[in-house]
Amino acid sequence: MKRWAKVIISLGWFAAGVLSDTARRLVGARRKPRLVILCYHAAPVEKKHLLETQLDHIKESFPVLAADTDVSKLAQDAVALTFDDAFESVARIAIPMLRTRGLTATVFVPAGAMGSPPGWAFDGGSGDQREVVASAAELRGLDANTVSFGSHTLTHPRLSTLADAALEAEVAQSRAVLEGELARPIRTMAFPHGDHDERVVRACLTNGYTLMYSITPTPVFKGFNGVVRGRVTVEPDDPSIEFFLKVRGAYAWMAQASALKTRMIGKRRPAAPAAGAAGAVGAA
Repeated sequence: MKRWAKVIISLGWFAAGVLSDTARRLVGARRKPRLVILCYHAAPVEKKHLLETQLDHIKESFPVLAADTDVSKLAQDAVALTFDDAFESVARIAIPMLRTRGLTATVFVPAGAMGSPPGWAFDGGSGDQREVVASAAELRGLDANTVSFGSHTLTHPRLSTLADAALEAEVAQSRAVLEGELARPIRTMAFPHGDHDERVVRACLTNGYTLMYSITPTPVFKGFNGVVRGRVTVEPDDPSIEFFLKVRGAYAWMAQASALKTRMIGKRRPAAPAAGAAGAVGAA
């Protein structure tokens, strides 16, 4: 029920956007082009035909650009494809599909888990217990014209919860391992679980990353110059209407709703007593 409530709200958001775009065109104006970045995880063989249908829809509907494309040059609405966790199913099923269609994607690799089952799958993470992270050798063999790589840390933790030394290790060592094993430059980071704060972003910038990716479903509009880009999570078995709306940026309302909820909670929370007041109570 919750899922379909989101679909209904997103449908309204999409319709409002179409009306707004029409009104702009009537007065000779135009909305800024946007890049919608999709975030996939696994590509199970039993869902292969569903993923094929989605990729065909994307190819027929939008230009597909790299996730790190320079959006200052964005000429029209476009889509970018990313895959978190670098599962074997992505390497063996999804990437060949992309190659035959002339599409590209960025695969974010948990450097410390290559060739192993995803340990985070067993504690509520986004992994699939049937999946295995592809080995360095398998990832190295993927077509460089189809796949670029980014870091997904070493061990897939919630980065904002880590002490400084552990955070430094996750972002710095993962990049070093991946550049050594994959012989490709690593300049981008996808936050595991989407978890990040200002300290995490600073650590990434300090360690040579130029762009980072969340799972906040906000499109990247032309002229955006931030270092954290939003993505919308998709699955091969998303219902057609849900996928249609996600690809067109219609789930962006969720980020605004979340921000509004945070502000409302902050307003309702009672203010902490001033230091002087606390001292007076203590003295009493």
